Amino acid sequence: LREGRYSLLLTQEILRNFLEGLIREAYDVDIFEFCGQGEPLSHPDFAGLCNLINEFFPQAKTLLVTNANFDAVKKLQGCRLDEIIASCDGSDQLGYGQYRINGSFEQCIEFIRDARALFPKAVLRWKYILFKHNDSDIDLIRAQELAEQLNVDNLLFISTQYGPISERFLKPDADPFPWRSSKVTLKTHPYVRNMLAVTTPTKL
Repeated sequence: LREGRYSLLLTQEILRNFLEGLIREAYDVDIFEFCGQGEPLSHPDFAGLCNLINEFFPQAKTLLVTNANFDAVKKLQGCRLDEIIASCDGSDQLGYGQYRINGSFEQCIEFIRDARALFPKAVLRWKYILFKHNDSDIDLIRAQELAEQLNVDNLLFISTQYGPISERFLKPDADPFPWRSSKVTLKTHPYVRNMLAVTTPTKL
Protein backbone atom coordinates (compact mmCIF):
# COMPACT_ATOMS: atom_id res chain seq x y z
CA LEU A 1 0.00 0.00 0.00
CA ARG A 2 2.85 2.38 0.83
CA GLU A 3 4.45 1.81 -2.55
CA GLY A 4 1.26 2.35 -4.53
CA ARG A 5 -0.23 0.19 -7.27
CA TYR A 6 2.01 -1.73 -9.61
CA SER A 7 2.06 -5.12 -11.26
CA LEU A 8 2.19 -7.98 -8.78
CA LEU A 9 2.43 -11.68 -9.45
CA LEU A 10 1.60 -14.35 -6.89
CA THR A 11 4.19 -17.09 -7.23
CA GLN A 12 3.65 -20.71 -6.27
CA GLU A 13 6.41 -20.32 -3.67
CA ILE A 14 4.64 -17.42 -1.95
CA LEU A 15 1.30 -19.21 -2.06
CA ARG A 16 2.81 -22.43 -0.73
CA ASN A 17 4.39 -20.58 2.20
CA PHE A 18 1.06 -18.92 2.92
CA LEU A 19 -0.86 -22.22 2.83
CA GLU A 20 1.72 -23.96 4.99
CA GLY A 21 1.40 -21.10 7.49
CA LEU A 22 -2.37 -21.51 7.64
CA ILE A 23 -2.00 -25.20 8.35
CA ARG A 24 0.77 -24.65 10.87
CA GLU A 25 -1.38 -22.17 12.78
CA ALA A 26 -4.37 -24.56 12.58
CA TYR A 27 -6.65 -22.33 10.52
CA ASP A 28 -9.83 -23.75 9.07
CA VAL A 29 -10.62 -22.32 5.64
CA ASP A 30 -14.07 -22.74 4.10
CA ILE A 31 -13.48 -20.95 0.78
CA PHE A 32 -10.68 -19.46 -1.31
CA GLU A 33 -11.74 -16.69 -3.69
CA PHE A 34 -9.71 -15.70 -6.75
CA CYS A 35 -10.65 -12.05 -7.17
CA GLY A 36 -9.44 -8.55 -6.39
CA GLN A 37 -8.03 -5.45 -8.06
CA GLY A 38 -6.89 -7.39 -11.08
CA GLU A 39 -7.91 -10.31 -13.25
CA PRO A 40 -7.08 -13.76 -11.81
CA LEU A 41 -6.91 -15.43 -15.22
CA SER A 42 -4.20 -13.04 -16.41
CA HIS A 43 -1.86 -15.08 -14.20
CA PRO A 44 0.36 -17.28 -16.42
CA ASP A 45 -0.23 -20.32 -14.18
CA PHE A 46 -3.68 -19.91 -12.71
CA ALA A 47 -4.31 -23.66 -12.82
CA GLY A 48 -1.12 -24.26 -10.81
CA LEU A 49 -2.26 -21.90 -8.05
CA CYS A 50 -5.72 -23.46 -7.98
CA ASN A 51 -4.31 -26.97 -7.77
CA LEU A 52 -1.93 -25.96 -4.97
CA ILE A 53 -4.87 -24.75 -2.89
CA ASN A 54 -6.79 -27.95 -3.65
CA GLU A 55 -3.74 -29.94 -2.49
CA PHE A 56 -3.39 -28.17 0.86
CA PHE A 57 -7.10 -27.61 1.56
CA PRO A 58 -9.04 -30.26 -0.37
CA GLN A 59 -12.15 -29.64 1.74
CA ALA A 60 -12.26 -25.90 0.98
CA LYS A 61 -14.37 -24.50 -1.85
CA THR A 62 -12.72 -22.48 -4.60
CA LEU A 63 -14.43 -19.49 -6.20
CA LEU A 64 -13.32 -17.60 -9.32
CA VAL A 65 -14.50 -14.08 -10.24
CA THR A 66 -13.41 -13.20 -13.78
CA ASN A 67 -14.10 -10.81 -16.64
CA ALA A 68 -14.41 -13.97 -18.77
CA ASN A 69 -12.32 -12.60 -21.65
CA PHE A 70 -10.19 -15.72 -21.80
CA ASP A 71 -10.22 -19.16 -23.33
CA ALA A 72 -11.79 -21.19 -20.52
CA VAL A 73 -10.46 -24.51 -21.77
CA LYS A 74 -6.84 -23.29 -21.88
CA LYS A 75 -7.00 -21.47 -18.54
CA LEU A 76 -9.15 -23.80 -16.46
CA GLN A 77 -8.49 -27.29 -17.78
CA GLY A 78 -7.54 -29.53 -14.86
CA CYS A 79 -8.68 -27.08 -12.16
CA ARG A 80 -11.24 -27.84 -9.47
CA LEU A 81 -13.63 -24.92 -9.06
CA ASP A 82 -16.84 -24.92 -7.05
CA GLU A 83 -18.19 -21.55 -8.19
CA ILE A 84 -17.50 -19.24 -11.13
CA ILE A 85 -18.77 -15.67 -11.46
CA ALA A 86 -18.38 -14.30 -14.99
CA SER A 87 -18.76 -10.52 -15.36
CA CYS A 88 -20.54 -9.62 -18.60
CA ASP A 89 -22.32 -6.26 -18.49
CA GLY A 90 -24.48 -6.31 -21.57
CA SER A 91 -26.43 -8.49 -23.97
CA ASP A 92 -24.43 -7.54 -27.08
CA GLN A 93 -21.10 -5.96 -27.96
CA LEU A 94 -22.52 -2.43 -28.17
CA GLY A 95 -23.80 -2.36 -24.60
CA TYR A 96 -21.02 -4.49 -23.16
CA GLY A 97 -18.12 -2.59 -24.74
CA GLN A 98 -19.01 0.80 -23.31
CA TYR A 99 -17.85 -0.25 -19.83
CA ARG A 100 -15.60 -3.21 -20.60
CA ILE A 101 -13.26 -1.27 -22.87
CA ASN A 102 -11.50 -3.53 -25.41
CA GLY A 103 -13.44 -6.50 -24.07
CA SER A 104 -15.24 -9.00 -26.29
CA PHE A 105 -18.85 -9.91 -25.61
CA GLU A 106 -18.57 -13.01 -27.79
CA GLN A 107 -15.53 -14.17 -25.81
CA CYS A 108 -17.55 -13.80 -22.58
CA ILE A 109 -20.37 -15.93 -23.95
CA GLU A 110 -17.94 -18.56 -25.21
CA PHE A 111 -16.21 -18.58 -21.81
CA ILE A 112 -19.51 -19.13 -19.98
CA ARG A 113 -20.52 -21.91 -22.38
CA ASP A 114 -17.15 -23.67 -22.02
CA ALA A 115 -17.10 -23.19 -18.23
CA ARG A 116 -20.47 -24.92 -17.99
CA ALA A 117 -19.10 -27.88 -19.95
CA LEU A 118 -15.87 -28.03 -17.92
CA PHE A 119 -17.59 -27.72 -14.54
CA PRO A 120 -21.07 -29.23 -14.82
CA LYS A 121 -21.46 -29.43 -11.03
CA ALA A 122 -20.06 -25.98 -10.18
CA VAL A 123 -22.29 -22.98 -9.47
CA LEU A 124 -22.04 -20.73 -12.54
CA ARG A 125 -23.19 -17.14 -12.20
CA TRP A 126 -23.42 -14.38 -14.82
CA LYS A 127 -22.89 -10.95 -13.21
CA TYR A 128 -24.47 -8.06 -15.14
CA ILE A 129 -23.87 -4.53 -13.79
CA LEU A 130 -26.67 -2.16 -14.74
CA PHE A 131 -25.74 1.11 -16.51
CA LYS A 132 -27.71 3.63 -18.55
CA HIS A 133 -26.49 2.02 -21.76
CA ASN A 134 -27.53 -1.57 -20.95
CA ASP A 135 -30.74 -1.36 -18.90
CA SER A 136 -33.42 -1.35 -21.62
CA ASP A 137 -36.10 -4.04 -21.71
CA ILE A 138 -34.53 -5.38 -24.89
CA ASP A 139 -31.13 -5.76 -23.20
CA LEU A 140 -32.47 -7.29 -20.00
CA ILE A 141 -34.77 -9.75 -21.73
CA ARG A 142 -32.08 -10.78 -24.23
CA ALA A 143 -29.64 -11.42 -21.37
CA GLN A 144 -32.21 -13.63 -19.65
CA GLU A 145 -32.80 -15.59 -22.83
CA LEU A 146 -29.04 -16.10 -23.21
CA ALA A 147 -28.76 -17.17 -19.57
CA GLU A 148 -31.32 -19.88 -20.19
CA GLN A 149 -29.48 -21.08 -23.30
CA LEU A 150 -26.11 -21.10 -21.49
CA ASN A 151 -27.58 -22.98 -18.52
CA VAL A 152 -26.11 -20.67 -15.91
CA ASP A 153 -27.35 -21.15 -12.38
CA ASN A 154 -27.89 -17.47 -11.72
CA LEU A 155 -28.08 -14.18 -13.63
CA LEU A 156 -27.22 -11.37 -11.23
CA PHE A 157 -28.40 -7.88 -12.22
CA ILE A 158 -26.44 -5.54 -9.95
CA SER A 159 -26.90 -1.82 -9.39
CA THR A 160 -23.86 0.37 -8.89
CA GLN A 161 -22.83 3.89 -7.93
CA TYR A 162 -20.00 4.02 -10.46
CA GLY A 163 -19.95 5.07 -14.09
CA PRO A 164 -23.12 6.08 -15.98
CA ILE A 165 -25.38 4.47 -13.40
CA SER A 166 -28.78 3.13 -14.32
CA GLU A 167 -31.49 5.35 -12.80
CA ARG A 168 -34.29 3.47 -14.48
CA PHE A 169 -35.51 1.66 -11.36
CA LEU A 170 -34.81 4.43 -8.86
CA LYS A 171 -38.11 6.23 -9.39
CA PRO A 172 -41.16 5.18 -7.35
CA ASP A 173 -43.29 5.04 -10.52
CA ALA A 174 -40.71 3.09 -12.51
CA ASP A 175 -41.87 0.31 -14.81
CA PRO A 176 -41.47 -3.15 -13.28
CA PHE A 177 -38.32 -5.08 -14.01
CA PRO A 178 -38.92 -7.30 -17.08
CA TRP A 179 -38.48 -10.57 -15.25
CA ARG A 180 -38.59 -13.50 -17.67
CA SER A 181 -36.37 -16.12 -16.05
CA SER A 182 -36.27 -17.90 -12.71
CA LYS A 183 -32.46 -17.61 -12.89
CA VAL A 184 -32.60 -13.86 -12.20
CA THR A 185 -31.49 -12.31 -8.92
CA LEU A 186 -31.54 -8.58 -8.29
CA LYS A 187 -28.66 -7.43 -6.12
CA THR A 188 -28.34 -3.88 -4.84
CA HIS A 189 -25.37 -1.69 -4.12
CA PRO A 190 -25.30 -0.54 -0.47
CA TYR A 191 -24.94 3.11 -1.52
CA VAL A 192 -27.79 3.23 -4.03
CA ARG A 193 -30.75 4.12 -1.86
CA ASN A 194 -34.21 2.61 -2.33
CA MET A 195 -33.01 0.38 -5.14
CA LEU A 196 -34.35 -2.77 -3.54
CA ALA A 197 -37.86 -1.38 -3.00
CA VAL A 198 -38.41 -0.53 -6.64
CA THR A 199 -36.72 -3.52 -8.25
CA THR A 200 -38.49 -6.34 -6.50
CA PRO A 201 -39.10 -8.67 -9.46
CA THR A 202 -42.65 -9.14 -10.66
CA LYS A 203 -43.20 -11.99 -13.08
CA LEU A 204 -44.90 -10.80 -16.25
